[in-house]
Amino acid sequence: MDYERLEFLAKKVPDGETKFTEPKVHELWMQAKQVDFSPEELVAFEEELRHFEHKLKKHADMTKEFEETVKDYKKSGKDIPLKVEKMDEKNRDYAKKIKKHHTELQRKIDKRHIEL
Repeated sequence: MDYERLEFLAKKVPDGETKFTEPKVHELWMQAKQVDFSPEELVAFEEELRHFEHKLKKHADMTKEFEETVKDYKKSGKDIPLKVEKMDEKNRDYAKKIKKHHTELQRKIDKRHIEL
């Protein structure tokens, strides 16, 4: 669990105030509620955020698995095989996709904010 997520959970957000556990997603949700989305658009955006949160959790799992695998190989003194290097490449590619997705979600909010 990263520091940002721990800090977010430590703030003890009252029940019902957030629908999301990832700080990035929660922040986007709070921003989305402040702009001029119709109720239908807000529901659709919430669903997009759920997919984004799933991606964030998947990336965290991928990162953890990669780090543990590298640690095990280093501990055993073995060279890191190509398949583990491929894991790292896949993880970095997934991180780029997440960053792009976050930018797209933020752009949707910003577009509505400007229209106000």
